[in-house]
Amino acid sequence: MMEYHNNGGKVKGFMIGSLLGGLIGSGITLLFAPREGKKMRRELSKKYHKLSDQAHDFYENMSDKCKHFMHIVDKKSGKPGRKKGR
Repeated sequence: MMEYHNNGGKVKGFMIGSLLGGLIGSGITLLFAPREGKKMRRELSKKYHKLSDQAHDFYENMSDKCKHFMHIVDKKSGKPGRKKGR
């Protein structure tokens, strides 16, 4: 008999770590790029907001895909659906 393991926490942790790593790497790159102070800060702010929006969209998309996948797994395993909030 197959056991059901919830790996959602590992996936979520990986996604958050990847996004944070990308944001930190981008920020460091911009800080070391040769630019005037005011111009660099303005560009850094724009890129931060763009990356933040992309990270949010990526998280929402992956969250939806994981929920859909878990629904399929629950359905095929014959186990009742999960409670919301888990």
